[in-house]
Order: sequence, then structure tokens, then C-alpha cells
Amino acid sequence: MLETNRPAVEAGVSKKRASFLWIRDLLISAAFLLLIGAFVMQPVRVKGESMRNTLQNGEMMIVTKYDYLFGEPSRFDVVTCHFPGEGGTVFVKRIVGVPGDTVEILSGTLWINGEAMEEHYIDYPPNYMMPETIVEPGKYFVLGDNRASSKDSHIVGQLGKDQILGHVRQVIWPLDAFRAVE
Repeated sequence: MLETNRPAVEAGVSKKRASFLWIRDLLISAAFLLLIGAFVMQPVRVKGESMRNTLQNGEMMIVTKYDYLFGEPSRFDVVTCHFPGEGGTVFVKRIVGVPGDTVEILSGTLWINGEAMEEHYIDYPPNYMMPETIVEPGKYFVLGDNRASSKDSHIVGQLGKDQILGHVRQVIWPLDAFRAVE
């Protein structure tokens, strides 16, 4: 009689072990996804019109985070960021000024370090003037591509590197809009 019960006991242990392995694998997968989201890349949905025509409301994009862990943001990178006093809201903007740059807007033209910029990614020039501003050390000046409808550094001020969350790389949704973001 002992021989017939033994397989039943072993089967019970196997079920418990299988259950444990399944939970362990699920926890490892969840931790891996959290690490990817925290340090590697993350999908983000565009909300609003401030980056039109580069990005459209409702599009889903891939944002890489590792770019700025060891390197610095570059002028004209499209980035996700937080603004002071805005809580956890994520904004999408274009870096136009890096530390040491002078940035100004005169007659609808963006000037960086005394040179007028040709901005093929905007539909129409901003309807405001902005006096020359020197970008402070460790700070970045960001603007939306839809200058007439963008809350950005000309309103909220310069951003620290810690407020820049990631580099926008790719639009992935909707599928017919799949493209790299320059």
C-alpha cells in the first residue's frame, strides 16, 4: 500500500513546485519590465497639440531613457520632460538651447547664439517675442514645435537634466504613422 501512495505524494510536491516556479517566473518578468521602463525605454502617448506637426495628438511613441544616463541631451533632441510645479505630467518638447547657449525669438524667428535657425518642423512662427536668454550651466531650454500653442521654457523657464526623462525615437502607433522622430 505504501507503493501506491508514493506517486500521489510526489505529484503533490510537483504541483506545489510548478506553482512556485510559475509565480517566480512571473515576478522575474515583472521586475524585468520595470527595469526596462525605468532605465531603457518606455511607450508614451502624445497628449495635446504642442508638438504638431512633428507629433500628433494620440500617437504612441517609444522614448529611450539610457541616452541621458551617461550622456548629455543635444540641441534639437525631441524629449519627454517634467516641468516645475506640474506634478507627474509628462510633456514632449524639443531642446533648442543647451548650457551656455543664448536663445531668443525675434519677429517669429528662433535665434541661437546669434544665428537665425531654419526650423523645417514648425508650420508657422511663434506669435511672441522672447528676449535673449542665456542657458545656465546644467540647464536646457525647450520649446514645442507648435509655438503658438505650447507651454514650454519661454513660460516655465529652463529645465535641469533631472527633469528630462528620455529621448523620443519612434512613433509606433497608429501603424500607418510608424516613423522615426528626428
